[in-house]
Amino acid sequence: VEECLCKGRGLSGLFYTGHMAQFYIISRDAFGNKLLGGGHEFSVRVLTHSTDGVPLPEIRGKVEDLLSGSYQVNYMPEHVGLVTLSVNCKTTDFEGEVEFR
Repeated sequence: VEECLCKGRGLSGLFYTGHMAQFYIISRDAFGNKLLGGGHEFSVRVLTHSTDGVPLPEIRGKVEDLLSGSYQVNYMPEHVGLVTLSVNCKTTDFEGEVEFR
């Protein structure tokens, strides 16, 4: 996996704590072509800080290999505030922020 694209509603916007959020990872080769098979290992971490800046326990997203080069990610926000989503594969990292209310 040289490149990955993450897309879906679970990457941006406002979400409610206790409600499932979802997005997809689409794996691509070095030329940007979508990979057609699965088998890659991804991990997703949801990192949150309290309103006074104290780090809260991280949440792990559940990654399901759809065996098509795409991976479905589900996670449930547990805390209010701005979070960082960290998506990791052997060669690719993505980080972004999402606000939960």
